[in-house]
Parts: sequence; structure tokens; C-alpha cells
Amino acid sequence: MNKQIISERTNLFEPNVYIGMYVEIDGNPPVELMKDAFQKAFPKNELTMSKVVIEKNGRAYYQRLEQSGCKAVFTESDWRSIIEENEKQPFAINCGELMRVFVKESGKIFIMAHHLVGDGKSIIILLQDALMVLAGNQTQYKPANIITKEFLQAKTKLNFFVRKYISYQNKVWEKVRKHYSWDDYDAIHKKYWEDHASNILTHTFNKEETEHIKEMAKAYKVTVNSYLISLILCVRNDINVVGIPIDIREDDKSMSNQVSGIAIKCKDVKKKKLKEKTKEVHTKIQKMLNATVHKYFVLIFMSELCPTLIDAVLLAAHGLTNNKRAKKVAYALGYKGMKKRDFGISNLGIIEMQTDYGQYKVDNVIFIPPSISYTENIMGVSTINERMTITYHGMKKDEENSWFKELVYMLRK
Repeated sequence: MNKQIISERTNLFEPNVYIGMYVEIDGNPPVELMKDAFQKAFPKNELTMSKVVIEKNGRAYYQRLEQSGCKAVFTESDWRSIIEENEKQPFAINCGELMRVFVKESGKIFIMAHHLVGDGKSIIILLQDALMVLAGNQTQYKPANIITKEFLQAKTKLNFFVRKYISYQNKVWEKVRKHYSWDDYDAIHKKYWEDHASNILTHTFNKEETEHIKEMAKAYKVTVNSYLISLILCVRNDINVVGIPIDIREDDKSMSNQVSGIAIKCKDVKKKKLKEKTKEVHTKIQKMLNATVHKYFVLIFMSELCPTLIDAVLLAAHGLTNNKRAKKVAYALGYKGMKKRDFGISNLGIIEMQTDYGQYKVDNVIFIPPSISYTENIMGVSTINERMTITYHGMKKDEENSWFKELVYMLRK
């Protein structure tokens, strides 16, 4: 059965939409066995056995394939080089290429996934399936739990003024409506990557340092995320708005995109002392999370907006359409102008996965989230084997990176 792409429609024409995950496996697994394990894991998940279809009426959906369009290949490149080589090559999602897996000698794996195949936790699910196969075990087929309008409407409703705004935009758009194609998909990728390149900075804290970070957050009576954001505000003066992806999974073990998002304004707390800063940042985040309408707002909003208008917004954001309505909505949604989020924090938390697979053991996982169009740059956080890794993904050329070293120093002290 075909499953419609609704709340995640923005990912269809988003040019910087690739999730990266670098994995180190102890035990020196043979490259051919690793490749084979991933090829056998793809058929166990619905979305790695699907392609994306765009109909002439603008409807987009996943369509089941008999053979996966995802591939696992051998490489001699390091993971940063893989990103550099592949981010400029748009995935053929219309043929089912929703994931690229690169395996190296000495148990090194790099997974590059289109956001339409799922979120960061989805990549972990696929990784576990491959490692189960590598260890000689069986895995079960998992259908994708795609977010539907009915699911979102059961959670909360938009207020009257927001509904009127969406209704008006959809009505005006219908008069000038255009349907976009795979040619537009290729064009937006080409245009974006002509003058963009990823700037990746990463650091893994040892067990003692990770425990120290947790204790510091505990001492301030905040979460690690709130503490981390507060320290980032200490070393970066250019951040006024922070976006935070929110996991909304409800005991769901399938590959799918189960992420919403919130944003907090930080301009008023930047100059405060660290203790006050952590408290206010934490309060702002908890206020958003405790209000169901804020927690699900972005997903409900996008699910009600005309799908082809969302496509047009992405094209307008990158200068590929002069449609006035699309431009206005692009500004309103923060894809253009001053409403862009200055920074994003995507924290996978403690990765809940089995780490021992016979003679093989997962040593580390580095998570590189995509720096999508409405966020200037983003940081990924992952914790496994009691070690936390932070990974910055920026897109500015010739970016000054000394702040990252200062952040690491502050987290360690």
C-alpha cells in the first residue's frame, strides 16, 4: 500500500537533507560480510524498500519496490571525504536510493541517509539489523509508521488565527498553483551546492568527562541539552534563536521520521551568568515541551499547508522561483530573511541499542544531522558506551572554528 508523505513534505525538495552517521566496530569484521549484512538488512525495513513518487496533482508518496534502491559499497575514503564527495550528488529517491552505506577496513562504517528514509533513530534501527545479520542472527520485517493527519489531529489543534492563515495561503496558492517535478529536485540541489560545503567539527568525551558533564547539568538542575545550549551561548555571540528537534516516537521501532521541532529565543539570556542562563534556557525548553500545541505545531502546520506550496517555498528560498506567494510564505516560515534559526541542537541522547554482536562490538557512533535550509548550522549529540560525542555541522565558507575548541574546554572543566 502506498503511504503519502504529509508532515515531512519539506524534506522532498530540501537540498541539505542528508543525515550522516559514522560507526566504529571492534573485532575487525570483513568488508564483504559488512556489505552483505547491510544488503540483507535493507529488505527488513519498508522505507529502504521504497521509492518516492510525485504525481501530476502534486501528491507525493512512498511506493514499495521489489528490490532496494539503497546500496552498500566498499570505500577507502575517510568519512569526512565521503560527505564532501556525496553531499553534492542528489539521491535518486525516485528510484529508491534513500540511503548510501560505505564500509571500510577495520570495522569503519559511514551511513548517509536521506531524511525521507527516517530520522537519526531510524538509522540506528537499520544499523542494528545489519549487525544482527553480521552476527548470524535473524531480523524481523518492520513496516514504516508514517505520521498521518489523523495522528496529528488527535494530539492537538491549531488555533483559529493560524487555521485562517493557512486557509488563506492555500486559497491564494490555488490560483497560481504549479506542480513541481524531478527536474526541479535536481535544479535545487545543483543551485544550493554550487556555493555550499559542509564544515564538520567533532569531539568525543571519555567516560570520566561525560560523567562530569552529566554532573554539571545535575548541579544546575537542568538537562544535559539545556546545559550544552547554555555553554554554546557563552562561546557564540551570534545566536539568538535555537531550534531543537523533538523525538515524538511512541514505542515505535520502525524506520520512519518521528521528529517534530521547537525553537527558543535566547537573545535575552546571552549576557547572563551561567547559572541564570542554564535555568532560563531550561525553563524555555520545558515550557515548549509541556505545551502539546507547541510540541506538534510544526508538523500540524505543514500537514495543513498545500504540498505544492511547500515545494515552492523551498524553491523560493534558493532563488529558483519568483512566485510572490511562495516568497512571502518562505519569509513567514523562516526559510528566508531574519526568521531563520541561528543554531540547532539534535540530541539522540543515550543510544539504546545492543552493542555486542558475537565477536563484534559497537565502539562509537558519531551523529551528523543535516543543516537544513531554515537553520544556519546545527550540532548533533550522541552518547554510547558512556561516552558523549558532539558534532558541529556548519555551512559557511571559511568559517571561524575556535569557538568549538572553547566549548570543548568548557564542557571538560
